[in-house]
Amino acid sequence: MALQRFYLLGFLEETSWELVENGRLAPAEAPQKNNCEPIVALLPDDLFYFTPAPGGRGSRAGKATVRLYMQHSLPELLPEQHQGVVKIPGGVLGFRSHPGLAAFLAEHRAELEGVSALYPESLLAVTAAHSEKLTRWTWTSRHGITVAASEKGLHFFRSDGQEADARLEAMDARDEARALTREDIYEILFRHNVRPARLHMPIKGLHSRTRTITGLSAKAVAAVAAMALLLCLGQAVRLYKANATAGPLQETLNAQYASVLGNDLGKDPFGRLLSRLEQAKHTKAQGLDLLQLLAALSKHAPKGFLLDEFNLTVSGGTLQGRIGSYEGLDGLIAALSTDEAFTFTLDKAESAAKMVTFNLSVRQR
Repeated sequence: MALQRFYLLGFLEETSWELVENGRLAPAEAPQKNNCEPIVALLPDDLFYFTPAPGGRGSRAGKATVRLYMQHSLPELLPEQHQGVVKIPGGVLGFRSHPGLAAFLAEHRAELEGVSALYPESLLAVTAAHSEKLTRWTWTSRHGITVAASEKGLHFFRSDGQEADARLEAMDARDEARALTREDIYEILFRHNVRPARLHMPIKGLHSRTRTITGLSAKAVAAVAAMALLLCLGQAVRLYKANATAGPLQETLNAQYASVLGNDLGKDPFGRLLSRLEQAKHTKAQGLDLLQLLAALSKHAPKGFLLDEFNLTVSGGTLQGRIGSYEGLDGLIAALSTDEAFTFTLDKAESAAKMVTFNLSVRQR
């Protein structure tokens, strides 16, 4: 196995240097100006928010899914923030920077000049775990961010407080999960011949060791310009074709949204679906199994039934919905009375806007 040496530039309360040689991590002095070894700058992990692609997909579909998720579920991107997709072994991660990243980069501009690569250390943890083919593992950064993985997926969250404990419990990531250390990470990367200096995180506006086109001839510059023009024309044709098919696809997508949310989709139906999902996860942890309850309603509900709101507790809950007529409501109550998992009680029903609105109480049998 080839010799592997590179420097790590870290940022805690102050800058620090470490040397990684053949997978062994040791403190070091700052390298000399004529240093030929790669330098990896470890950006603070708490300056980034990561979201993985569903199913760990690394294809164009995976990247598009991540970008769509961030577009609809995250707040509006601020001018000083960065957002993009970074490749990891076996898939991709969407990322968005903290607003404080711009100030951090400005403060440490001199130290970051000439580094070979820069990214948060959590990306190295993910790379090492994938190289080792680990399914259940955790890793906690020096900046208070925990990365946890299980059969339920990959998650990033803050390490302190009750939220971290609840997240680990919900993921089943406590039992039999390997707790990786920084020493583990670099030993694994060396053993699998992964070169950290070759990893890349697309953050705009940073200097790196790259060639310039200062010495190119006029013909070469013209050739590059022509290639760029052809590329732009090709992208314009693809954009035109995409816009031509976007309308029917959006109508189909809206129909799927309406099957769950009703006809009033609002401005952000995707965000509402995510909110429903998070509420479902939270409710399941508290008491009644929401997914089982929704399955029961889907099984017995007649055509035209709409569920507007639900509120579940440990012992029971209430449901608010709409249906086309009182006869339909009677049929719904009769069908729900045969359910083996829940008991339903009609609390109120009244006419409103050509529909019958009603409240149901639900309890576990």
